[in-house]
Amino acid sequence: MSIIVNLQISVKPELRADFMSDFGDVVSVTRAIDACNWLYVTTNDETGKVEVVSHWNSREDYDKYLQWRQETSFLVPMFEKYFSEDPVWRFLPVFMKFE
Repeated sequence: MSIIVNLQISVKPELRADFMSDFGDVVSVTRAIDACNWLYVTTNDETGKVEVVSHWNSREDYDKYLQWRQETSFLVPMFEKYFSEDPVWRFLPVFMKFE
C-alpha cells in the first residue's frame, strides 16, 4: 500500500534561509529515488514549521530510504544545526487515489 509521509520540521528562524538552500540538495536526491513518486516542501503559516509531504510506493520503501539517510550520517548534523525541536513524522496510508 502506498503512503503519504508528512515530515514537520521546526527550523531555527535565523537559519531558515540557509536550511532551505541546503535542504534543496536533500530534496533533489530524495526525489530521484524510484520509490518516491512526488515530494513537496512548504511552510505552514500557522505553525511556522517547514513541512515535507511526499508520496512513496510503500512504508517499507520509505523506511529503507530513511535507514540509508541515517547510515550516511547525514541527518544528525542537519538536525543539530538547523532544528529547534525534534521533527514529527506522520504516515498516511493511501486507500483511494483519484486522477
